[in-house]
Amino acid sequence: MRCKKREREWIRRLSFILLLSATLFYIGIGASSAQPVISIVPSATDVSVGEEFSVFVEVDPAGYTLQMAHTDIIYDETKVSIVEVKNGGAFEYMFNNGTILDGIIDDIMGLSLRGVSSKGNLAEIVMRAESPGEFEIGISDASVGTETETITPAINNGTVSISAPMPVISIKPSSVDVSVGEEFSVFVEVDPAGYTLQMAHTDIIYDETKVSIVEVKNGGAFEYMFHGGTIEDGIINDIMGLSQEGVTSVGNLAEIVMRAESPGEFEIGISDASVGTETETITPAINNGTVSISAIAPTPSPTPRTVSVWAEPSTVASGEISTIYAEIVPATAGVQVTFITDLGTFYESRSDAYSNMTDERGIAIAHLDTTGVSGTATITASEPYGGSSSTQVTISPAITTPTPTPTPTPTPTPTPTPTPTPTYRRAPGGGVTIDSDGDGYSDSYEIRMGTDPHDPMSYPGAPTPVTVTPSPSPSPSPTPTPTPTPTPTPTPTVSPVATPTPSPTPTPSPTPPGFEAIFAVACLLSLAYIVMRRRK
Repeated sequence: MRCKKREREWIRRLSFILLLSATLFYIGIGASSAQPVISIVPSATDVSVGEEFSVFVEVDPAGYTLQMAHTDIIYDETKVSIVEVKNGGAFEYMFNNGTILDGIIDDIMGLSLRGVSSKGNLAEIVMRAESPGEFEIGISDASVGTETETITPAINNGTVSISAPMPVISIKPSSVDVSVGEEFSVFVEVDPAGYTLQMAHTDIIYDETKVSIVEVKNGGAFEYMFHGGTIEDGIINDIMGLSQEGVTSVGNLAEIVMRAESPGEFEIGISDASVGTETETITPAINNGTVSISAIAPTPSPTPRTVSVWAEPSTVASGEISTIYAEIVPATAGVQVTFITDLGTFYESRSDAYSNMTDERGIAIAHLDTTGVSGTATITASEPYGGSSSTQVTISPAITTPTPTPTPTPTPTPTPTPTPTPTYRRAPGGGVTIDSDGDGYSDSYEIRMGTDPHDPMSYPGAPTPVTVTPSPSPSPSPTPTPTPTPTPTPTPTVSPVATPTPSPTPTPSPTPPGFEAIFAVACLLSLAYIVMRRRK
């Protein structure tokens, strides 16, 4: 009996142990078999048209150590566009951002060598809201894997709600104050409000008794094509612009240039307005504008123009010329520029002020004459509307080289030649001999002897005067370059020949006075004798 009781007791104990083991075993299996989850986070997103936003593909391992995660993402391509698919960072070894086609991002996948055991992001998807509405971001074909098995995870999709503010067409500025005769512009402004617009259209209504339309210009926002409309009976019909790139920010469809014709106030109205995306046409909100026209046109105050002044050269020596340039901005030809200097004069005017006209480059030129001055000259150039500017020219004293003063050569004082007083002498036989130069010899004798009867220094037997030729001043001679002297060939010595001494020429003795008269009488007597003899 005791043995049977003991057996039954051991059987009960063994059964309990087996039951407990089985229970613990199944509890362990249940804990390890909890399902991993892939979710879209945040689960709900609210954005506006034109806004960029991100959603994340989150992986919860649920106790597993995951080496791999994979999924496809489904979205509404009419509501959003995909900007970028980024690595979420949880799977560090490798990341594939998938391929985008027809509203599906295929094969987003990540691998990890160390294993992912806590929640992390497989991917970040950057989207842009394109049109209003609501759609679901769906997870498809999802799987995760450990080192030993591949598991199908649970999924949690997300939703996106996109609101759509209305595009707006406005007249800018909303209020304009002008005077009769004044031209002014208003702009037709388009605000896409988050849409990508390929088209904008409107009519403009105005009061043709108050203004006239000068021109309708392209505002520039719609780059592909612009139509300025047709003007008729106070309406500009069918102003329209097209864009291939798409307009996503505020810009001008058109610029309307008007001229105020009569005083009063009126509204510039927008009519029949529409804008369009690639997929739809939208009726925008509108904001009209007002124009007030006064009867008296105010005299506009001229705006000073920018003047730039410079000198070339800016440093000169006294006596040199410096060219002064004045440039008007914006460049305008025919503007009178006035130059004023506080030192020196202008070459053109010979004064401290000069005016000149600008050329087609907007540049006027003057020339500063610095003769006789030194220091710093400040030159100011001004234009008629009040614009002015200054520059400076440094004038250094002129460097002069002193010229040596020549030593004056004394001029010899000429010795006055005495005027001879004629001497009259009585000749034998009653005649008179004449000695004009008073040298003691009669004029007739000096004539016969070949001397000058009027020069007291010229008489028969007078010494010959010696002419002294002045020696020229020595001039510096260049130092000669020594050249080798050839050895002279010996020449036979010639005995000198004695030069004969000339015999002195006897000086004629002066003829006694009256000899000429005696000679003349003798001649006359001889002539009379010959004549008488022939007659016999």
